[in-house]
Amino acid sequence: MNIVRVVAASIVLLMATFGYICYEKTLVVWWLPILFSFLLSLLTFPLFSGCWQRMAGTKGIVTLFCHFYAVGGTCYFLLLGSNYFWADSSSGWKEEVYILEKENVVKTISSRSGRRYRNVHRTVHYYYLTVRFIDGTCKQVPVSLSVYNRARENGTYIFNMQRGLFGFRVIK
Repeated sequence: MNIVRVVAASIVLLMATFGYICYEKTLVVWWLPILFSFLLSLLTFPLFSGCWQRMAGTKGIVTLFCHFYAVGGTCYFLLLGSNYFWADSSSGWKEEVYILEKENVVKTISSRSGRRYRNVHRTVHYYYLTVRFIDGTCKQVPVSLSVYNRARENGTYIFNMQRGLFGFRVIK
């Protein structure tokens, strides 16, 4: 039973992570998908409370946390993932955005290897553009190195946009 619990928790964690990756490319207010996931979790808890008691092996607050973790993470991914992956390609358009700021985040990653636990360091670069869209929406968007190098602060850049499944705009 512990293997089932760990596998289920890992799958939900991966789904929530992919939901966040889709959020980075979706123009939506940050609290809207979280509110949707919370409300759906709250509404479905009475239906699945017995299932969570068997899964967690206990009663009480632990079943509530298990339900909110599993159903909330799944709903978050289903909302943002389906909006992103099933965006209508025929509704595509190009939108010129104003670049407010360029940001290069450098992180050093260390790992242990070998019997003596020697640290191996490497650096990873993450590139972000803070942009303002025509309607006034500001968003920090992760971009590739080539887009980062072509973009200039206080300049403009053209993004390919599509209308998502639930109507949220998606940067493609």
